Amino acid sequence: MLKSLIRTLLRLVETNPALFGAIPAGICALATKKKQRLGDMAANTYVLKVSDLKFKEPSRRAKITLTAIFSVIICLAVIPNVIALTITDYPESKPVSVVHRSEDGQFQITDGLGLRRDSSTIKEIDANLAISNYWGSKGIVVFTYPKEEFEADVTLEDFYLAMKEERLGAATTVIQDRMIRINGDGAYELIYREKVDGDDYIYIATFVATPEHFHEVIAITEKRYYEEDRSKLRATIATFKETSGDT
Repeated sequence: MLKSLIRTLLRLVETNPALFGAIPAGICALATKKKQRLGDMAANTYVLKVSDLKFKEPSRRAKITLTAIFSVIICLAVIPNVIALTITDYPESKPVSVVHRSEDGQFQITDGLGLRRDSSTIKEIDANLAISNYWGSKGIVVFTYPKEEFEADVTLEDFYLAMKEERLGAATTVIQDRMIRINGDGAYELIYREKVDGDDYIYIATFVATPEHFHEVIAITEKRYYEEDRSKLRATIATFKETSGDT
């Protein structure tokens, strides 16, 4: 350790940018008989090639002793952690649930996936709310339509069928189409696959009606993450609800 410290301290002189970088060290190594730089001469050390060294095979007794020593070290490192986890019941890390509300405060969704508000997507596609992860591999967008813009006799089913026809095209494949319940009320769920810029995405589109609005809540994830994400995304969609409008 002392020799290493001496060699390292002298680097301040030998590789100092004010002294033309590593030129002093190079000059010393070329000029000295044993090819040493200043740090080597001060610490009485040498730089050698591993291929030039001859290693003595340790005895069987030495191997057993070293194996025993390393086994004890590993046990001393692992056992306290196992005991701590067993006795203290160390809690697992869980994502913090965050409530995301629309700009007008008319509805909200509670996310436990660590998604963040995506203001750029809200502006780009004119959504009422959008949340996504940092990499954009999954997210949820919400579109809201006032019922006053529709005929008085338009039902949630009518709205769903119209939006279904609009969303599906030649490039989409329906995976599931069914009725579900959100907050105790009937809703429609449409799951489909679509290729975007060469990548496959899965869409979980849920259609909900509240007293004054029709809502379209769409969860999006890359196909490769669908099996892992679908239950979490659907659980997040299930938290969607209309609020009083107070911000």
